Amino acid sequence: MEDLIETVVKVIGRGALGVFRFLVFLIWASFEFTYEKIGWWLGWPVVRLATFGRYPSEGFLNDEKTKPLSLLFVGITGITYPIISVYLLVQSLK
Repeated sequence: MEDLIETVVKVIGRGALGVFRFLVFLIWASFEFTYEKIGWWLGWPVVRLATFGRYPSEGFLNDEKTKPLSLLFVGITGITYPIISVYLLVQSLK
């Protein structure tokens, strides 16, 4: 009887661990897409305008070929400026 209970607990534990791993993968994949793609798409024109077309040297659709530091800077810009813009808009409406 104890062997049966131990086996059931192991099966349930492995199933729960598998579901947890899958959820972590989904969260990580969505974060990666959000940061890399949407951050690049939003940040590229802003950084390009602010640097008068000098930076980033990669094209708008060439985020796959860019240097990691460039991707980091443009991605952070693309994620933060909409948040700051919405915050300032809300503050001005109060």
